[in-house]
Amino acid sequence: MKNRAILDTGCSQTCAGKVWHEDFINSLSVEDRAEVKVQDSKARFTFGSGKVYKSLFLVTAPVYIAGVRRHIAYDVLDTDIPLLLSLVVIKKLGLETKYGEDKDHFYVDGKEIEVKHCQGHHWFPIIKNHDKYWDEEEH
Repeated sequence: MKNRAILDTGCSQTCAGKVWHEDFINSLSVEDRAEVKVQDSKARFTFGSGKVYKSLFLVTAPVYIAGVRRHIAYDVLDTDIPLLLSLVVIKKLGLETKYGEDKDHFYVDGKEIEVKHCQGHHWFPIIKNHDKYWDEEEH
């Protein structure tokens, strides 16, 4: 699910797979792409299988959350995963979550954002035109 992030409170650092990263960068406007920064990283990530993945590099890129442009940093790994937002980044973004019996509600800066529950995770768009995004792809 390109251009979407998973809220992953169990992830120690924000990361994404190489394919997701390439698709995301290619989807950015020329102006946003000009602000992407890449630097070396020595971070290592271990997932449920116990396999350790070494970061290929660290990226800082603009994202749009609830229509507000922000910058996040994420490590790129040689595996097929979407962007996993760590609890640290979720807190820095000021994301508030209210769980209900019928629906979960997510807020950034007091504005409710639409989040989809799919594949056992909460996904949300990180692109400029997020209001139309859910209708364009399956989830």
